[in-house]
Amino acid sequence: MKSMFKVISQSEPVAVTTQNGQTQKSVLVLQECGGRYENSYVASLLGNQIQLVAGSMVWASLRFTAR
Repeated sequence: MKSMFKVISQSEPVAVTTQNGQTQKSVLVLQECGGRYENSYVASLLGNQIQLVAGSMVWASLRFTAR
C-alpha cells in the first residue's frame, strides 16, 4: 500500500539487535490524508533514523503481516 500519510507521532529511536548486528528502531503513528477520523497505522521505522515532525506529510509504502 503506497500512499501519502500525516505523521501523528514518532518515538525516540532505540538500538535493537538483528542478525546483521545492531540497528535503530522507532515507532511511527501515521494517518491517512483526509478528515479527522481517517484510518491510522502504527509502523516501525528501521535503519537510519530521521526525526519527523508531527503534522508533516510523508509518502510511505506499508506492508502488513499477521501471525
